[in-house]
Amino acid sequence: MRRRPPTRTGTLRPDLIPLGIILLLATAAVAEPPSFDCLETGGAATALVCRDQDLSGLDREVERLFQLAQDANHLSEAGRAEIVQRQHLWLRQRDACEKSADLARCMLDSYVQRIHALRRDHAASRSRDEEGISKGPMVMTCSGLESPVSLTFVDSDTPHAYLQWSDRHLVATLAPAASGSKYMAHETDGDYVFWIKRDTALFEWPGEPALDCAIQASN
Repeated sequence: MRRRPPTRTGTLRPDLIPLGIILLLATAAVAEPPSFDCLETGGAATALVCRDQDLSGLDREVERLFQLAQDANHLSEAGRAEIVQRQHLWLRQRDACEKSADLARCMLDSYVQRIHALRRDHAASRSRDEEGISKGPMVMTCSGLESPVSLTFVDSDTPHAYLQWSDRHLVATLAPAASGSKYMAHETDGDYVFWIKRDTALFEWPGEPALDCAIQASN
């Protein structure tokens, strides 16, 4: 009988690798990094982005929208410099989340709000939506709510919706639902629910009856 050649030290034979490890390696292979080099990060905020796939996806989307905004053909040098300055200011504000009692929530809020702001303020950032994960802003009007709601959707690993009206804003996260798309935001005064069912939308506030809403498609 022929002897099987010895396995070299340090070489993994596929037939001896447990299935769980194979799946783990496959998952690591497809995981996408954020827009920055994780080997050069030093703070807790950026370290969290590097190990959280949802935040990594949001970071890539912010960078994509920022590049589209500053590369707009009609921009003057002063206009481009202002966009860069605002981005740097946002980065400092994002990193300040390290002082927050809930780093993960602060980071999520910061990223989703920045995606909304870039899309709202710069038409060029909305020019190649087929390449990204965000849509909007759309306008939602609700019965009983004087101010219209500006609405942006972000289809990251965990989908989110950003709602802004008057001096309020919410970052709601997709939740399990029997029908339609249900987004929830857990705030200090209770749970807010934003629910889309076919052509209708409902916006529920803590302790209040649901508001009937209509969403206008974005331009």
